Amino acid sequence: MTTKTEETTASVSVYEFARICKEVDREFEAEFAGVFAQKRTYEKAADYADAIADPAVAVKSCWGMAEHAGHKDPGRFQSLIGENKWQAEELWDGISVAAGRELGKGSNGDPLGPGVVVDETADAKRGKHTAGVSHQYAGCAGRVINCVTWVMMSFIGLRGKTWVSGCAFLPEKTWFTGEGATGTARREKAGIPDKTVFASKPELARLQFEHLRELGIPFFWAAGDEVYGRYRKLLEDHEENDEAYAYFIPRNYSVKTCKGESKRVDELLDHADGRYELRSAGPGVNGPRYYEWAMLSLEQEKHFLLIRKPEIPEPGGQEGTGQECARNESPAAGGEPLPTSAGNPGKEKSGDRVKDEGITFCLCYVPAKSPIRPTMTSMVMMAGRRWGVEETIATAKGPIGWDESQFRKWDSMQHHTALAGLAMLKANIIRERLGELPAESGTAGKDDPGSGKERGETTFHDNPRPGREIGEPDLRIPLGDSAVPHSADQPIPEDIGYIKLSVNEILRLRSIVQTEISEARMAFHIAWSKWRRKHQAIARWCHRQHRMKAEQETTIDPVFAGTATLCNRDRGRSSGTGSCVGPATRPLAQAASYAPRKRNCSVIEVLVKIQLQEITHGDYVCGAHRSRGPVPAVVADQRLLMAKRGDEWDA
Repeated sequence: MTTKTEETTASVSVYEFARICKEVDREFEAEFAGVFAQKRTYEKAADYADAIADPAVAVKSCWGMAEHAGHKDPGRFQSLIGENKWQAEELWDGISVAAGRELGKGSNGDPLGPGVVVDETADAKRGKHTAGVSHQYAGCAGRVINCVTWVMMSFIGLRGKTWVSGCAFLPEKTWFTGEGATGTARREKAGIPDKTVFASKPELARLQFEHLRELGIPFFWAAGDEVYGRYRKLLEDHEENDEAYAYFIPRNYSVKTCKGESKRVDELLDHADGRYELRSAGPGVNGPRYYEWAMLSLEQEKHFLLIRKPEIPEPGGQEGTGQECARNESPAAGGEPLPTSAGNPGKEKSGDRVKDEGITFCLCYVPAKSPIRPTMTSMVMMAGRRWGVEETIATAKGPIGWDESQFRKWDSMQHHTALAGLAMLKANIIRERLGELPAESGTAGKDDPGSGKERGETTFHDNPRPGREIGEPDLRIPLGDSAVPHSADQPIPEDIGYIKLSVNEILRLRSIVQTEISEARMAFHIAWSKWRRKHQAIARWCHRQHRMKAEQETTIDPVFAGTATLCNRDRGRSSGTGSCVGPATRPLAQAASYAPRKRNCSVIEVLVKIQLQEITHGDYVCGAHRSRGPVPAVVADQRLLMAKRGDEWDA
């Protein structure tokens, strides 16, 4: 197998990378300078965005960033954030337009197209004088802490994902009660505008969606968690604007079934039994993120309920030691297995099926005018892409350090957050420009000192040894993505390549090229970048192979012993007609597939490499269904066909 493809061998000179960064800087100046009254104010803003996005800055305060930027004191940054008059809302508008234009293009091959996802995130604080601070629940801490909660909107496209809007949430009890310390006086002291009125988190999200539409930002779908899924006014806005959505909802949310009955969603679990399909919610670090999904139609046209639960892990994990049953049996119970929770293996059941099985519910809508097909695949993709907003928050709190600010006043917080969004957008656009380079983009730019050297396929060196002369290969940044395994026993290739450049790595590399250092020092940092990416590629390979080996612990009925691909919900269990036999072999590499695995079908045709014959006896098990009697005709082939079920089947 060839593991070194054009994608893994393509690279870019560090000088070409620097040229692309400068080109994006010039484009940003042309697009965003108008937000500020003077050019020098924009220059301060650009310096601030570069400093906050530099992972080399230990503490993202004005002091730390000013020192790293070479300023004699923090005055320039402090005046930018607290004194200069400019509107954060105008900067967000420019960010939104640029994100829609740059990251939303080229989505013709995407079944969903660009979308916008909403989520809240907490910024932990000390004291009580910061605008919006209050003791409230923070998901990042898992408990109630003193923090400011922000409602953030992320644009999700094939070419990248970035913040496009953000609003600070002001709790009603501590900021809008009376005229004193919990009301008007407190808001005035924090610099909150007089016209500000209380708005819940879902209402803030609805207003931001409304503003994005006014700007003409192209998005075809929206997603969010339970906080926003229960807000009917937000959902109605999406429906009026012909936007598809996938919002998670609480278990007590009421819907109307196809029979016109009003029921809580957790009362519909019996209707989903036997209809679950194992599908990927999208690619993850360790491979596809598989869940069990079931889809139910609702009374309202084009409305659906998705029920999701984690894939049931095999007893004993992935070891397959044969001791799983012994560990799960209770002598006091006469050898019967202990009741355990599917969502928390090994934990005793509570009697609550939703908690025991880790079930969640997602309300979906696909309008007739939408380019998105109303299929289970599309809805699972929408629900899975909600995770994109978590990635943008992780970037903001990681290398960008958005949550490390020490500002207290309302305008200062808004300015700081908008500039963090600008830095995130810039990193995404640089990454997108690198992706547009042709495969033969090994050539250096005109200003590249090494442009006269011989060019061709580059062999990357390890970290340059002390005393060794630095060559052009040491100053090249590999593009593309590394190989992934296609079978559980495939050895790791020696030249596995490098994992695709992430936004975090783009920020590190940009910091390198912006610093005035020698080529030897630059080569040192680039070698470390390659080392990180190569070991991430190896880790991804091992994680995916580990999952493949677990999947190969599939056991089958003896009558199907020759099949190449099987439904395997009942893997590790006897079918009732005899002992199960060894593992089936089947293609397992589904890195970005949203299609269901071959299981949970009510009728199947098993195609095996044996002579044409009719099997007319025995039980056969497929998914949650057990059938007795004749099995459909068996012909010479190695495929498994599924019969079309009641809902739309789009495998």
